[in-house]
Order: sequence, then C-alpha cells, then structure tokens
Amino acid sequence: MRLFLILVVLLFSLSAEAQLLSQKPMCFNIVNKADWYVTGSIETKPHQQADGETLHHRSNFRLAPDESTGACTTGPFYDGYRVLLTLRTLIPIFECYTVAQGEIIINGKKNADGSTTTEAICK
Repeated sequence: MRLFLILVVLLFSLSAEAQLLSQKPMCFNIVNKADWYVTGSIETKPHQQADGETLHHRSNFRLAPDESTGACTTGPFYDGYRVLLTLRTLIPIFECYTVAQGEIIINGKKNADGSTTTEAICK
C-alpha cells in the first residue's frame, strides 16, 4: 500500500519575510530498504504566523520493508531547500536535513552484537 503524505503550507498564512518557499511543490519518495518496519517523520522549518504563533508542519510515516511513500511540500524549507527527517523507535534514533527532491533511502543493518542500525542517506 502506497501512502501519500502531503505537506502543504498555505502561503497566505505565512510571514513572507525570511521564508524559503517554492512556488511549485517539491516532491520526493521515502524508500525503506531495511529488513524491518521503520517509523519516522518529515518536518518543515518552523515559521511564525501573522498572530505571532510559531508553527511547523510534520507528516509521520511507517514503512514496511521495501515499501515507499511520496511526499510533497512548498516549505518553508531549511537552507538549501531541505527538510528535517527523523527516524524513531520510542525515541529519535536518527536525524538529518535532506533535500526535498528525488529519493530518501532508509537503510538498516544487523550488527554482530545482535543490535540494529537504521539510518538514511541524506543529501
């Protein structure tokens, strides 16, 4: 099952100053290459609304092995049109800022001591 996540920021609700926005949605795929389920989120840069409240947009995902999902956003972005990717169990286990285009590949490996490592290739 392919789950589409859409992060849409309504431009009229943003303060135009110091916001890195795209006129067209920037889209990417998150691909789970690990042999286990992976849970995480994609988050845009926090922004301040006209009423002074600071918000950010976050979409959560849970991917089975070899599953992928798509996401699109217009921002606001971190420098270089990046979004924050967080992988978690009960707590965050991996974070990076990655370009909001192309594919974000999540890899996993089993370590000699029986533990696992889950991380993503971030650009």
